[in-house]
Amino acid sequence: MLLTLPNELLIEIVGHLARDVEALRSCSLTCRYLLPVVRKQLFVVLNILALEQAYMHPYLPLTRQLHVGPGYESDILTPRAFPALNPQALPNLTTLSVVGLNFITHTRLHSPMYNALDNFTLVTELSLSSVVFLHLKHIQSLICALPNISSLSLHLITYEFISSAAVHVQLVKDIDDLAMAQPRLSRLSIFQASFCMASRHVAAWLAHSPTGESLKVLTIPHGAQGHEEILSHFGPTVEHLNVPVQNLAGKPPCHIFEWPNLVCILDDRWGVLFRLFKHAIVADHLHTITHHHCLPSRAPPSDEPL
Repeated sequence: MLLTLPNELLIEIVGHLARDVEALRSCSLTCRYLLPVVRKQLFVVLNILALEQAYMHPYLPLTRQLHVGPGYESDILTPRAFPALNPQALPNLTTLSVVGLNFITHTRLHSPMYNALDNFTLVTELSLSSVVFLHLKHIQSLICALPNISSLSLHLITYEFISSAAVHVQLVKDIDDLAMAQPRLSRLSIFQASFCMASRHVAAWLAHSPTGESLKVLTIPHGAQGHEEILSHFGPTVEHLNVPVQNLAGKPPCHIFEWPNLVCILDDRWGVLFRLFKHAIVADHLHTITHHHCLPSRAPPSDEPL
């Protein structure tokens, strides 16, 4: 049966398994005919540890997202990965994801990593989640190491409160000048908590960088705190604002509703949204609001047939 299906259809079918690694592995063992199709999805996302394994090198051109985070070894960043961390080995890499990493503990690898990332001109997306830095310039060095980044996601990035004199971290050369010249983001997502001063500092920096004139999509996910401060940094270039409406209903930052190109606000609470319509939103400036609401499922009574 599989042999009669065209490759285009097989690629479409396997594409629906893209987030299920175990299913992809099982599918790859079904028959040799499926193996080349499955590989294109199986190696789209790789942990940086895979770069240390020579047998993985033939499959690196299939990788689009590189994950740097907890793996099987305590020292997740080692010099063994850097020979393959280059555009020739990873020609289709577009996304870098760093999760759960204390970046201070890898000071000896900072310069090699910055130099390697500087060559990835096709990487446009960077995601930092639960990453620990020493100070703002430390964060700027990692972000600015990617020359063409246009999308940035920050989730609970923090500082480790130790004396700067106690540890020396490598910074990108001329970081003060570089941080004013880039990045030029079009998409930004910030999730911060009350203890995450780092996110606030990054938002303030980005607002005075070229991002302040180029940002199109601003996202503040559910559960994030300090939305007023984040919103105060950015202006009318934002076209898509994704923010919990309940955060805006209490004390809405009125300046955002004067942004001339605002397109959508996403949330799931009807009552709060109506109050926002009545007291805060100026219809002359707002083009469209898209409201996402999930209706709870209702189990049928026992006397009704299923």
